[in-house]
Parts: sequence; C-alpha cells; structure tokens
Amino acid sequence: MTKVITTFSLDDQDDRDIITWLRNLGHGEKSRVIRDALRAKMGAQDRDGVTLTDVYRLVLDIQATLAQGVITLDTADEARPGEEDVDQDILDNLDGLGLDM
Repeated sequence: MTKVITTFSLDDQDDRDIITWLRNLGHGEKSRVIRDALRAKMGAQDRDGVTLTDVYRLVLDIQATLAQGVITLDTADEARPGEEDVDQDILDNLDGLGLDM
C-alpha cells in the first residue's frame, strides 16, 4: 500500500473548534477520522455495504410516513414499488440483520 499525503489549511479563528478537536485526538487517529468524515460527506457507504446512516435515514423516512398518518400493510411476496431501484447488495445486507419485515 502506497501512502498518499494530502494537506489542507484551517483558519485559526474560524476553525478553532476543528483545530482543538484534531489536537485532542489520540496518536494515529487524525487520518482515520478525517477519512471517515470525507467519506460521510461524499455519501460513500462503508466497505460492508449498508451503513448505520443508511438505516437511520430509512427510519426517518418511515417516521415521516407515519406522521402523515399513511400506513399500509403489504403481505404479498411481490416486490414493493420502488424496491427494484435498490441495489441488491443493500437488500442482502438488510436481510442479514435478521429483521422480520
């Protein structure tokens, strides 16, 4: 593995909170947390496919639907509308959570 070193600048006034936070990280933690933050901003999923953020967004969508008072019960084995647009690896990972839906 070849390391690629990238630098960026911070403003000592505007970014004081970031500077303090980075300084308080343990040895070797800066690169990991910066990579995680960049991936989160990019919307990238973790290497396993489904992230906790993906699940949280789904929960928020469900809450919004319930708040509208719209509840449907789908007991058919057919695919739900729009499910064909979901990546199969995401569906497989959700199946692996062991939830009964």
